[in-house]
Amino acid sequence: METPGPGLDAIGILTRIDRAALAGYCQSWGRWVEAERKLVESPPLLRTPAGYVQLSPWLKIANREREFMLR
Repeated sequence: METPGPGLDAIGILTRIDRAALAGYCQSWGRWVEAERKLVESPPLLRTPAGYVQLSPWLKIANREREFMLR
């Protein structure tokens, strides 16, 4: 799959100034994909040894990275 960078650069949408923002977005996207894959393998809610229910760390990561991408 071809990366969108060269095409967006060619039509003036993406410039060198945008490089850091695009890199951050790509990093968040990669983390979100990994977390979503892990959530297929594990439940979104976990029970602690003390009996409390808490969100899976993978769900927290997926939610946080999605928020970063939306900003």
